[in-house]
Amino acid sequence: EMRKFMMNGVEKTNNKK
Repeated sequence: EMRKFMMNGVEKTNNKK
């Protein structure tokens, strides 16, 4: 689903910080 993809992107960005 698109929402799952968006959530995954946010989690990846948060992990990068």
